[in-house]
Amino acid sequence: MAVDSNTGSIDSSVEEVSRSGTSEPPPGWWERNRNRCSLLIVYVVSSLFYLWTVASSGYKFTFGGAQNDDYNLLTDGFLHGHLSLQLVPPAGLLALKDPYDPGQNHPWNNAIYHDLVLYHGHFFLTWGPAPALTLFLPWRILHVGAMPESFAVWIFCVAALGFSILLLKYLVDRYFPRLRTWQLVLASIALAGSDIAVFLLRSGRVYEVAVACSLCWSMAGAYFLASGGLGRRRPWRLAVGSLAIGLATAGREDYILLGLLLLLVFVLVWRRERPGPAREHPGAWLRLAAPVVGPFALVVVLLFAYNYARFGSPLQFGERYQLAGVNQEITPFYQLSYVAPGLYYYLIDPIRFSLAFPYLFLSPPPLFPFGVPKVYSPETVGGILTTTPIVLLVFSIPFVLRRRRLPSELAWFITGLAACGAILVFTVAFSIPGSTYRYEADFASLLLFPALICWFAFSGSAHRLRRRLAKVLGSIAVLFGALVGVAVSTSGYFAYEPSAYPNLESSDPGSYWRLDRLTSPIPTFVTMLLGHPVLTTVYDPEGVSAQVGYSTIGAGNNLFFYLSPSRTSVEVVSPGSGNWLLSGGYGPGPALPKGAQVVVHYAENNTTRSFLLRPGVVSIPLHLHLGVNRVDIWATARGSAAASSGPLVQVYRLYLAR
Repeated sequence: MAVDSNTGSIDSSVEEVSRSGTSEPPPGWWERNRNRCSLLIVYVVSSLFYLWTVASSGYKFTFGGAQNDDYNLLTDGFLHGHLSLQLVPPAGLLALKDPYDPGQNHPWNNAIYHDLVLYHGHFFLTWGPAPALTLFLPWRILHVGAMPESFAVWIFCVAALGFSILLLKYLVDRYFPRLRTWQLVLASIALAGSDIAVFLLRSGRVYEVAVACSLCWSMAGAYFLASGGLGRRRPWRLAVGSLAIGLATAGREDYILLGLLLLLVFVLVWRRERPGPAREHPGAWLRLAAPVVGPFALVVVLLFAYNYARFGSPLQFGERYQLAGVNQEITPFYQLSYVAPGLYYYLIDPIRFSLAFPYLFLSPPPLFPFGVPKVYSPETVGGILTTTPIVLLVFSIPFVLRRRRLPSELAWFITGLAACGAILVFTVAFSIPGSTYRYEADFASLLLFPALICWFAFSGSAHRLRRRLAKVLGSIAVLFGALVGVAVSTSGYFAYEPSAYPNLESSDPGSYWRLDRLTSPIPTFVTMLLGHPVLTTVYDPEGVSAQVGYSTIGAGNNLFFYLSPSRTSVEVVSPGSGNWLLSGGYGPGPALPKGAQVVVHYAENNTTRSFLLRPGVVSIPLHLHLGVNRVDIWATARGSAAASSGPLVQVYRLYLAR
């Protein structure tokens, strides 16, 4: 069967001759539509899981009425004919000598005004207007009512996944027509679980709206550019792809770097069409360039005009006027000293293993091994090379190109995607004094696609052992990455700060504990190998300073947490039944009034006991059974000035003993 070396498509004339000499019946409906149906199933199931993630985070899809979130306030402003939010700054904030100084603005730097841009007596957003223009505003025009932010994140993430799967199917149909359906399904699962979208859905706030919007439009742009520029040129698809890349830039300005992908597609189209010198064929050059560059350039110009109308500068997005936790006017941005720690956190920082559900965690990272600048403040993050190991195949692109394992157009296209992804990693690391997992959505999909295409190429090796090895190792890497994506989506941004960000345990404890019990054979088997029970996690509403993980199995010596009238849950996994002691140091907490007494309560196996606390080492008797055991501990104060909330008791060096 002949294959076109430029496009990888099957020569139809040879195929017809070969078929005419056989008596094989034509393929049935399922054989013709197997890939399409399989991808549709993955898409529907993933979309429903996305929806469950939002719903289990405690967000309510309440449509109509007033919505006071940032993008709805920006939409209100647009509808009233101005570029600022429909929110009046407090007079006290405007009266401050320096309203950007956290030492002065702290009474107003709360959930309502935090991270807003204050400029000339008006509030603005530093995030781009694309979410408001492409979703919130059309939703209002339809007279459906205001859209909840969490629902907007879901729509953008579902749309992003849809465009990603369309791009995957287009590339496979064109260049890998003999690819096995199971491998195509695994690739789509990688896109659904490893593009950071499912993690964004757990928080569903203004930050995630902007990131999800740009993810959506970047994937739309990649699909339309590929389907319009690889193979037969389709100008309208190229124009839509260019517009989509522009809208991605209008959501997050760093996506302007995807203009490099537009230039690459234009070069590929030009090489195939070859109109001749520009002086001889000026119309032909314009005909080729206009749909690829025009819409993107128009959106960028409008974005610069939008910035100029707001802040008097086309390149000012408002960061220096932001009411953040630090003074943005004096905080240095775009520093080379941020690059090394940023690349470490975004690429290498390892995933954390634990015997507590969901067993894989993103926790606040330790300091960069070689030190970071004083202002550098990393948040929850995990390196994409460790959380999504299939991405390591991106480094094989030079080998694939040298061995000509891919058709020329496809090879250049995935090289462009990988280059844009790599430049975005560097840019995100370089631009801000910190790192955060949500920003990996800017480049995760751009690196995933080239890695998956390289996996397909290696899986078609003529060498049998290499072919099988590529399929097995690639499948393991894909499944592990998707598993990490699902796991970290349950714990959310800060696994032990539910008051700031939701996680499954705080927002839907019933689902959390059902999933915990369902998967309990995994940690139970580990404790059987260890030969003793393991203190796996402490969930404390007042905050925990250390997580029980693979480095603290069975010890818990680094644990420090508080007891308050709200219940703290301690989870222990045991290899069998037996009596143990939950021991630790107890002392007065910061909210305990002077002279008040503290009563500690603990509930185990539907039995509640209490004791009057005396500071020192305290041992609570437990009767453990096989599997997961849960003990609830809380504290109340006695006395006329007794506190009804807050950290009454501090607990340290919690451990299990006989």
